Amino acid sequence: MAIPLLILASCADDDSLAGGGYQDAAAIVDPNCPTEGAVLHELLEGDCATGAACPISVQFLCEPGVKYVTGLREYACSCSTGKWSCSLTSSGLSLNPCDGGAVDAASE
Repeated sequence: MAIPLLILASCADDDSLAGGGYQDAAAIVDPNCPTEGAVLHELLEGDCATGAACPISVQFLCEPGVKYVTGLREYACSCSTGKWSCSLTSSGLSLNPCDGGAVDAASE
């Protein structure tokens, strides 16, 4: 009867059998992933570390010819092929006019 208890105790400490090995794996980090709480002014694009993923917040800026910009948007960006791919996860419904009080490059 003591033998099964020893086997169970042995398995409980083995991360590969208990599922701990997956959770302990280090996430792939890309230097383009912003720090938590940072707000970007454009989506991530270009080359990246394959396997990296990061959530980003984007506040688009007023540019010549643009009449309105949206409020803060949240995206999930991932790098599965060596290039960034971002999908919208959350968005406010606001439109900010560029000619009166909107966020622009000069106010940053």
